[in-house]
Amino acid sequence: MVRKTVIDKDRIKKTIDADIQVENNRVIMDYRADSEVQPCSLLIMEGQNTIVWERNLTDEETADRIISEDFCDFVCSRWARLNYSFRIALKYRAEGQDDHEIAVVINNKKRGKKTYYELIKLHDIEMENGVSYPDLIVMPYHMGKNGQFAVRLSKPELMMVKFIHCDAQAVKYERSRFAITVMMPKTEKPVRNVLLVSRRGDAKYPMEYTIAEKGSKLEVRAAIDLNKIALVDPFWSICIETEMFGYPVWIQPSVPTKLEKHLKITSSHGYLGNDVIFFAQPLKTGLCQLVIRKKEFFDSRSVRIKELFAIMFFKVFGLFYKGKGCWLVFEKFCSAAQDNGYAFFRFCMENLGEKEKKHIYYVLDRNSSAYDEVKKYGKHVVDFMSFRHMLYCLAADMYIASESKSHLYAWRGKPSLISSMIRNKPIFFLQHGVTALKRVDNIFGKSGTDPMTYFVATSKKEQDIIVDNFGYLRENVPVLGFTRWDMLDDTSTDDDQTILVMPTWRKWIQDSGVGAFADSDYFRNYSGLLRNEKLTDALRDKSIKLLFYMHPKFKEYMGEFSGNMQTEEDSCEVIAFGEKPLNGLIRSSKMVITDYSSVCWDFYYLKKPVVFYQFDYDLYMENHGSYIDMTRELCGDRYINEEELVDGIIDYIYNGFKEKRQFADMRQELFEYVDHDNCRRTYEFLKAIK
Repeated sequence: MVRKTVIDKDRIKKTIDADIQVENNRVIMDYRADSEVQPCSLLIMEGQNTIVWERNLTDEETADRIISEDFCDFVCSRWARLNYSFRIALKYRAEGQDDHEIAVVINNKKRGKKTYYELIKLHDIEMENGVSYPDLIVMPYHMGKNGQFAVRLSKPELMMVKFIHCDAQAVKYERSRFAITVMMPKTEKPVRNVLLVSRRGDAKYPMEYTIAEKGSKLEVRAAIDLNKIALVDPFWSICIETEMFGYPVWIQPSVPTKLEKHLKITSSHGYLGNDVIFFAQPLKTGLCQLVIRKKEFFDSRSVRIKELFAIMFFKVFGLFYKGKGCWLVFEKFCSAAQDNGYAFFRFCMENLGEKEKKHIYYVLDRNSSAYDEVKKYGKHVVDFMSFRHMLYCLAADMYIASESKSHLYAWRGKPSLISSMIRNKPIFFLQHGVTALKRVDNIFGKSGTDPMTYFVATSKKEQDIIVDNFGYLRENVPVLGFTRWDMLDDTSTDDDQTILVMPTWRKWIQDSGVGAFADSDYFRNYSGLLRNEKLTDALRDKSIKLLFYMHPKFKEYMGEFSGNMQTEEDSCEVIAFGEKPLNGLIRSSKMVITDYSSVCWDFYYLKKPVVFYQFDYDLYMENHGSYIDMTRELCGDRYINEEELVDGIIDYIYNGFKEKRQFADMRQELFEYVDHDNCRRTYEFLKAIK
């Protein structure tokens, strides 16, 4: 199966009782005792109702009513994910029905108790994203509440995280020292170590620890002085190391409800000097992580008190806000006004009547360079992290944004009551860029970390990508076009010519530190390009300037770029995110040099040349992936080495930046609308679902 298939929950009409064993590295599902249905295929499901893999049963399996599966084909498929659990179901045709129905596999004997079986061990597996694993574990188990059968994919050391449940009882910060108390069940083998492990897994440090028996459980107390280790990552896991099934395994503590409430109400954190703080935070999975970052204004106790007052106020006066049709619009970090969010908000302010726009608001940080421009809309502008902002986060009927809900509140904030309430609100996703070049279904998909309610598309081709890969129903993926394109026009002139260089970020470089960043291929290739003498000669000859626009996720490396990328002719300028309006740069530039960034679509929309510099294509595909074949489906020229890239850029410089016919002919397929009416279509769709 290539695509995800979302099924109506009404089609899941039955359960099928099976005796399940693991033999010879395969799962054996014996369902002879349940003769009500005759299955025809085995299904693997993500969440409650999304099919991600299907295999027809063999004639022997159908006749014997015994299924044998090793899950190798599934593990190598597109939808297999590490550290994720998948439910097992069967497809069957009901008597007298034309359509197939779904039966969930359960074991009535295992109801009420989480049970895991012998592991299935896979060797030298290569997943579809190109990542190879010498050892991989498939762990079959029954869920506790209803006995439903599922499998979980994992690396050996992380395989038991899901199954051995241990709770963090308390966390403590003493200046640079972090301490945690964990209560866990007794294990077959003794605890070997307690480790602090970076999110990327490339750094781990032993913590001081003691163990005491508390009845049938173990109390583990662990601590570490963070000033004595190299903090190469902002996110860290606490891992208790033991051994199971002959493998060393890491058991990670969860944050129980009582501790989570305590963390949300208090504003405690530790200090590492230079305004760097650290604090414990529950992940969406419930596991406890340690976050290390610069201190922000929203970390103060006064902000936490303001949150509590906003919640109490809403509990008392919340009925006043219900049914008002309150829309809360925002963009990246609530610090910008240059993307689809602001374009839609501006349309509403300038084209709707007072009644229609009365409860439409835009959230923006007062320190934003765009604030002076946006404040003209008066009471419709809500100051970021103000009491009013907190109140409207709770009162809004719909969030409308070009980013996920995590951008609406304190970015990487400490646990808070309001941020947890935000997660349950519906969101209309305007998108930041066309979904094609970078795989993001693990983030924005229906089962991702930041799921959406509605997901805008710009063409039927993009709609197909989202429906097939993200698990959304087609009616929730309207083809409307990007609202910011309504105000996108070509303002470039021959008197003041610029070329925009705008690469995207890299997962494997973000938060790696200045030293590692300076040694990266990313830095070496772009610094080499901007210092290329052949290119600077052509730029100087035609009085053209290169503008290097820094991705916001690399903002901490701004100094490294600024100090090393300037040429003697000053033909290059490095621009930080938010320093100049991006829309203005797109409109005024003659062409763009990018890699995998969705900015390519804005230039393509304006019929301006797009050049792709993909020197790290294999590494990018391994870490991020794509929904299209970028070796042949891009909307511009593609290069992988500097010399050919420079020649391609110079060709455009001397031919007046004329778009090539082969790329112009692709436009009709890639854009459904080029009519500057995307905002109105979006507004009408939102009103229809209100």
